[in-house]
Amino acid sequence: MKDYKVELYGWECHIKAKSISGDDFDMAVKFDDPYEVEEMLIEDGECDFECSDLFDNDNVFLKINNIDQEHTVECNDDIWDNAPCLDPENSNDYENTLLIINEYKGSCLTYNVSSEDPPNPEDFSYVAKCVETSIGDFELISGLTYKGERLDHLDFESGKSKSFYVKLCSSSGGDPITIE
Repeated sequence: MKDYKVELYGWECHIKAKSISGDDFDMAVKFDDPYEVEEMLIEDGECDFECSDLFDNDNVFLKINNIDQEHTVECNDDIWDNAPCLDPENSNDYENTLLIINEYKGSCLTYNVSSEDPPNPEDFSYVAKCVETSIGDFELISGLTYKGERLDHLDFESGKSKSFYVKLCSSSGGDPITIE
């Protein structure tokens, strides 16, 4: 058996979500700095939902054993990860939703595959999940499979931050408020 290093590259989406009261919502809209809103409403990093996954788009590619050849990877339609609905209009779990979104370019998930034969790119597929929000659905990649078996990642390295913003979504409807 030989070990092979497998890397999955793409744009990362780090989402934090928290149900906030009407008073907190009204206070947050007065700020113009997303970092201040996060600091004020996410105490000690506690939130109701948090994930950091790659976007499910055409910019995802796979490298095997650091060879400079990039391979595309397809979705494994047999395995889907569940994700909560973060839309306060469609979920009883959220009075109002504070969404904190950070997007990174060039993030990398690293895996190890033990195999007698060198792995082929066609042997890999990704696991998808959909996070439903008031601002749209986030189609994300939450894992990688090799020959249908889910792999555990060894490392997740975020790339360069390209976008950081806050969305405030009210249970009473209306357009979400953006703080950038």
